Amino acid sequence: MRKRLKKKITSRDQPHVTCRWTIWDEVSGVVLVDDEPNFVASDLLTLLAQTIEGVSDPYLVVGSDTAAGEVITEVYRQQVSNVIRSGYLVRFRTQVLAADCNGTHNKACIYRNATGTPGSGTMMNCLVQPWTKTNLMILTVECRFTVTSG
Repeated sequence: MRKRLKKKITSRDQPHVTCRWTIWDEVSGVVLVDDEPNFVASDLLTLLAQTIEGVSDPYLVVGSDTAAGEVITEVYRQQVSNVIRSGYLVRFRTQVLAADCNGTHNKACIYRNATGTPGSGTMMNCLVQPWTKTNLMILTVECRFTVTSG
């Protein structure tokens, strides 16, 4: 049975796509519409989700460091087993077997255009959260990207 650890999600954690309009007269300098929000079409949200789904060679990369920003000291890397899209939700899922990736870790990332070589690819995201895996555990790891407008 799966037990979920609850974490409060803040607006900073959620990706958003926004679009704002400004329309002005170049001759007089009069602003007719100033920074007005509007809706983002569902076709764009679908396209963004499809683009995330279609990244090449995704890898799970695990790190032990506590450095801030887009920096990671890699201790483990594994190709993602499945990429699944449902609407605006894209899931990167893989399993880590009992003998792999044991120890205390501080980061988990998804890289695109990666290989089995440490440092290859481009970081797409980074979870910074301490966690521990032992050789008595088989993990299912799932990273979810949700494209929303707001």
